[in-house]
Amino acid sequence: MFQDYAQDLDLGDAGLQELVEYFLILAGRITGRYLDRDWFATPRVLYRVPRDAWPR
Repeated sequence: MFQDYAQDLDLGDAGLQELVEYFLILAGRITGRYLDRDWFATPRVLYRVPRDAWPR
């Protein structure tokens, strides 16, 4: 699960800029590489998560 990659990220009182940074860090950890220009330029499949996928 992705929680293993986010254990040291404190999402509690993060503002928008910090949240974006944390999610980019998380994406880099999950994909196993730095988010550089090539990473952003590589085409990928877009997976949409349904709005009701997790309980509120």
